Amino acid sequence: MNRRWLSVVALLAACGGEETTGSTRDASTDLDRGIVLDAMPMPSDAMLDAASDAGPMPSDAVSDAMPDARVDAFGDAMPAALDADASPDALPPDDCDRALVASPVGGDPIELFDFGRAAARGPSLTAEIELTNVCARRLRFLGHPDDWLEGAAFALDALPPIQLEPGQGTVIGLRFGPDAAGLANGRLTLPYDRPGAPLVVELRAEVVGPRRVVFVGDGRHVVTTADHGASVAADGFETLEAHGDALQRGVCWGAGRFVAVGGNVDSRWWTSVDGVEWQAHSADTPVMAGCAYGAGRFVTAAGRPMHSVDGIEWVSGRDDGFVPQHLRAMTFGGGVFVAVGDEGRVVSTVDGTGWDTDAVLGIGGLTAVTWGGGRFVAVGQGGATASSRDGVQWATGLIPEAGDLGGVAWAGGEFVAGDGGRIFASDDGLDWRPVNAAPAVPRVGHGRMIFGSSGGRLFRSEDGGFSWTEWHVSAGGLGLSAAAVEGL
Repeated sequence: MNRRWLSVVALLAACGGEETTGSTRDASTDLDRGIVLDAMPMPSDAMLDAASDAGPMPSDAVSDAMPDARVDAFGDAMPAALDADASPDALPPDDCDRALVASPVGGDPIELFDFGRAAARGPSLTAEIELTNVCARRLRFLGHPDDWLEGAAFALDALPPIQLEPGQGTVIGLRFGPDAAGLANGRLTLPYDRPGAPLVVELRAEVVGPRRVVFVGDGRHVVTTADHGASVAADGFETLEAHGDALQRGVCWGAGRFVAVGGNVDSRWWTSVDGVEWQAHSADTPVMAGCAYGAGRFVTAAGRPMHSVDGIEWVSGRDDGFVPQHLRAMTFGGGVFVAVGDEGRVVSTVDGTGWDTDAVLGIGGLTAVTWGGGRFVAVGQGGATASSRDGVQWATGLIPEAGDLGGVAWAGGEFVAGDGGRIFASDDGLDWRPVNAAPAVPRVGHGRMIFGSSGGRLFRSEDGGFSWTEWHVSAGGLGLSAAAVEGL
């Protein structure tokens, strides 16, 4: 568009947009300069000649005619839309050598981001990096996001907008999926259309060796693997007497050790730093039904709750006027400990000093509970399910085709449950879908893996419970019914 035409546009605006004779121009877009021209009357030859004779309009006249416009170097009106997209000659020069700066959210600029340590094959690590346009002109990101990252273990979790205004910041999400042990390196390369491009941030993470997984069951039957089932570090039992004092009802990890809890008529618990050598403990308090670790303490359900800092010395909670019986499992999440049991009973506590809530959901008995994706999910007899965001308000459901659901685990971004013959999966613990037929009952999730059992047979799945590998069959002892992962 030349100066003569712009002057006529301004003249038309100043005249109140009076109609003229002549042809009309279709609405069009000048993508190079960001100008959108609605259909408007073309000026007559007489008007063009008059404008040419008069020369450029004074800048103040243009300002009066087009309040939202500014004047370019030739004195012609330039719409405000051109401020960021116009040709370089129409904009102020860049005032920086490097337009895009990366930093941890609220932190100092960086050229290297360290994810820290992660367990091999364990849960993914996520991070956010803040990107800021420090120049006086709009910045556009270029290229395809698939080409921005190097390193197979690194992935984009959230993309930035297409462009950033001057001084504007945004956040880009990154994810690291740990695999083999060792040091993992990657690179984030962000091309853009301003000085200093591309932005390059080196990525790094340390992957530590596989974490131990411990299974426990009746008769103090314990099986431990230190390499995700490639080998067995321990396999033994104390007795073949079912439901005796050696009954282990649950196991959890915290404060640098595994703690298995149970008993038949009083409290029994066992502690181990490696899942191989164990120390036995007992007390004249009720049976301990499940355990969990969170907020710096262990909690178990023994009628009243009990809590412990180290898993060795326990303190009984206060008498709240109700002592829920027949609890079967416990977990921790969102700052709350939740235990479930017969008749759909659910209780909760924030610190193990007393039960804060106690309710009976009126569904089949609940035998297992886990935390994941911001919610609690419990499963039990006759395909009964329950889901809660806070451990207090619960929504219940039923999987019609399921039998008694013996276990549930969170892995790979979804819940997986099983009845010993079929596997079901759910994103929210409310709507379930069949996955496959399998004998394994899911016990615990570890990153993308799920560990399960059926009697003395141990299984692992790496694809959401669709296929299972049997990695060990215990030679003796009673069944294994609970599991815990070191560090989780």
